[in-house]
Amino acid sequence: MRRPRLRGDVVEQILSHHLTPFAVMTRNQPRLGFTLVELMVAIVIIGILMTITVTAVQRAIVTGRQTAMRMEVNALAGAVEQYFAKYGDYPPDGSSEAVLMGHMRKIFPRMSPLDRSLLQQLVQHRSSGDFSEVAMDRAEALVFFLGGFSDNPINPLTGEGGPLVLAPGVSPSDTTAIQNIANYQYNATRDNAFFDFDLNRLTIGRATDTAPLLSTDEVLLGVNEPGHGGRDPLPTYLARVDNPTPIVYFDSRTYGQLPSGIYNGYLAGTGSEFGGVRPYMTAALGGGTGNPNDLQFHNRETFQIISPGLDGVFGSMVSVDAGNPGAAPVYFITETGEAFGPVSPAPSINGFQDGDWLGLGVNGHLDNVTNFSTSTLESDLQ
Repeated sequence: MRRPRLRGDVVEQILSHHLTPFAVMTRNQPRLGFTLVELMVAIVIIGILMTITVTAVQRAIVTGRQTAMRMEVNALAGAVEQYFAKYGDYPPDGSSEAVLMGHMRKIFPRMSPLDRSLLQQLVQHRSSGDFSEVAMDRAEALVFFLGGFSDNPINPLTGEGGPLVLAPGVSPSDTTAIQNIANYQYNATRDNAFFDFDLNRLTIGRATDTAPLLSTDEVLLGVNEPGHGGRDPLPTYLARVDNPTPIVYFDSRTYGQLPSGIYNGYLAGTGSEFGGVRPYMTAALGGGTGNPNDLQFHNRETFQIISPGLDGVFGSMVSVDAGNPGAAPVYFITETGEAFGPVSPAPSINGFQDGDWLGLGVNGHLDNVTNFSTSTLESDLQ
């Protein structure tokens, strides 16, 4: 005798009546949630994507900042060319009193004895030291010349809109006081500027509300004494608002000028965290002889503008003697980053790997931005 067959719906009713819902899952019922393995895989994928994104963002930020520095260096170089177009001569860099005074006589042949005397005081040689024998250094010269002179051809420095104005409380009728550069301050509202300097990045400030407006660059660099210019009316222009290292300018007429005791570069104090830099040399103009004495300076007939880059450090190797910047000089060849000493042999360094020379712990040259590099010096290494 054949047993009666139960219909499927009857079976399902019986099962659902006797078993809990968790014991039976119908064929069409969806699975809820993720397994532990699936969750772990998702977390790993999200972590990888976040790492890639953060790295890309950080790289974009660095690239953007370097591009901004490059554009500013280009703008400064363009301003120097505008200066040349107006005056028929490139600005001096302050390292040679003879070059600077000759330049000013050329562009302002009617300059008054007062302005000429003040100018000489601004570039007065000092008797000793390892920074520079002039009060106006390679960073201050950039602001002094590109900031603009007065329309008064007799008083281009002290005339209306010129770089110098009398300090508070000094009477213009005091013939003795007006002859002393110590009685002048920087004019923050100069005329005829070739470059629009951001006032927040100029090293100017007042000790008190009634004190003269003077430069603070010597204080920022930890070198504050009269022989170095003290707090003079010659500000510098910082590469970044949050870092005390300025942009520097080298005039080709003094690239290799090395009279006794003069440091032909920019040095922010021996052993300081900002390092120092000399004008750069190139192998491209050496004639391919392989003789280092055939090397030439970059832009050998014009100028070099150098920004310390994002790390705020120019470099650390300035001479063959780490403790004596005035010793035989060391220059760097931009194509290879090789150290080159024209007088005494320089240590064997390539690729600007000089970070341990003054104990800075960073190879400062690598991210320096110049008016002859495509981006940073590292980007142009061969």
